[in-house]
Amino acid sequence: MRGSELATRPYGMLSAGQNFAPTFMRHMHDYCTTSAQVAHVKVAHSKHASNNPKALLKQRVTVDDVLNSRWITKPLHLLDCCLETDNATCIIVTSADRAKDLKQRPVYIMGWPAG
Repeated sequence: MRGSELATRPYGMLSAGQNFAPTFMRHMHDYCTTSAQVAHVKVAHSKHASNNPKALLKQRVTVDDVLNSRWITKPLHLLDCCLETDNATCIIVTSADRAKDLKQRPVYIMGWPAG
């Protein structure tokens, strides 16, 4: 464990939702944002996803759907959380020689931060 993990991991803050929750709470405090206002973001995203054949969840949701979904970590409900990034992201790294045989065009990692 190092860096910011020292302030989060011992307290069980491992997911993206858990890491973003304090920022959401601060914004809600400073600007009087409500959970219903935050839910409108998901409603807009679900509208766009319903028109995307490659979307993970094509079903449109309402503000009530979001507010009635279970809590993940206050102030975020299950439907507030992003499907494609919350605990579901991976990067497959291979050599440039092996990557040239793939269907997709490879992305080359040209450097890595020391630490």
